[in-house]
Amino acid sequence: MVLFDFDRSELKSEESAKLDAKLPILRANPQVRIRIEGNADERGSDEYNQALGMRRAHQLNLWLGAGGLLSMLLIRDPHWLLASMVGLGFAWGSIVSLPYAMLANNLPSRKMGVNMGIFNIFIVIPQLLAATVLGWLLDVTAQGDPSGALVIAAAGWLLAGLAVMRVRDTNPAS
Repeated sequence: MVLFDFDRSELKSEESAKLDAKLPILRANPQVRIRIEGNADERGSDEYNQALGMRRAHQLNLWLGAGGLLSMLLIRDPHWLLASMVGLGFAWGSIVSLPYAMLANNLPSRKMGVNMGIFNIFIVIPQLLAATVLGWLLDVTAQGDPSGALVIAAAGWLLAGLAVMRVRDTNPAS
């Protein structure tokens, strides 16, 4: 179990160490399934705790994805890449669902379509940016080595995990 302080999303070093300790177990046992869930205490309203739980879950999933990307640089046996894919799977599942859920919970229903369209534009912009400048960025930062794209992507997901905790509800419950 990983615990967070009230109204905080940052993991303390001892809590982060708990997650790090699980990685060798998962790598050694690719058949093992894990479940990530969030639980809240009675100090916040149900709405508040649900929103905070979504942000924390998304942050954790992004960081699992970043770990999966970075682990690909270290793995030499192709069979072990399945462990990396677990982290990527968590991140991908989260990326295609939780941002929409967090946004939908804060939009008036009469403007949902327009706002979701605008949100989708901001999903496409990074994809266009990556397609446009990734080659140049790899030349500058990784001497053209394509594996540098994994490091750049992992850094992006780590930063996104930090940024997601800045998302606030428009009507935060007490």
